[in-house]
Amino acid sequence: MGVFSQRKSDDIAFRQRHLSLRKALLTVLLALGGMLAMISVATLSALSAYTDAYEAARHRQESMELMDEVHREVELLRVCESFVRRTD
Repeated sequence: MGVFSQRKSDDIAFRQRHLSLRKALLTVLLALGGMLAMISVATLSALSAYTDAYEAARHRQESMELMDEVHREVELLRVCESFVRRTD
């Protein structure tokens, strides 16, 4: 009976270690999955911020080009006005 009870206790200890190893592996996998999810969220938010900043810069550039065009037209109108006043 002593050998049988020793084997039984060894089997129980092995199963407990096996279960704890399984739990540890599952915990590590869940932690890595959580970290991967957090990194993905951070990357997507950074990409969104970059896209917004790029669109704002593009809009600013277009506005500056339009303002330059308006400035040129105003200067041309001033020249025309000056020419018309001189001929009167």
